[in-house]
Amino acid sequence: MFQKELFYGIEELKDLVKKRNLEEQKLSKYINPNKKIIKVIVLICIFIYPVIMTLNSEYKGITSVINFTTNKNIKENNVIMGANMLLMVWTLIAIVLLLYQVLKSVIFRNKIYNFRKSINVIMKSIDELGQIYEVPMTYMNEGALEYFSRCLKENRADNLRECVNYYINETYMNNIINVVKR
Repeated sequence: MFQKELFYGIEELKDLVKKRNLEEQKLSKYINPNKKIIKVIVLICIFIYPVIMTLNSEYKGITSVINFTTNKNIKENNVIMGANMLLMVWTLIAIVLLLYQVLKSVIFRNKIYNFRKSINVIMKSIDELGQIYEVPMTYMNEGALEYFSRCLKENRADNLRECVNYYINETYMNNIINVVKR
């Protein structure tokens, strides 16, 4: 395969990889599993705190803590009423958040499907071009492909194997330099 042909193929692969990364970023805005875990934990905490506050055995302890911190005499009935109101408000907030999550998943389901479909189409194109130009999947990232195209453009390498060797040597040297700097 000629150097110029390989250069254009690498450039096309680089553009496809950039496009795939952009699509994955757009998809991650709609799907983020870490946020869901945090929201579940927050919702559980929202339910647990008022329930603990409304337990009969805890009223005297809570009122004594409130009396101590505020230096005012607060009755147990006021604490019970406040805990019940807090429980109702937090229950309402939790229901609204759960409804929002359900509606959001229903509304964005079509967008998520379209993003995944476009990512799959791009991945198929990347796989096909990778097989044509014999680029290993481990080097299907923007940095490696940019380095390959620079090597071919500057005539440092004649084929892909030389580009890979130069890339491995440079990353190895950069890793050594970074370790020494620490």
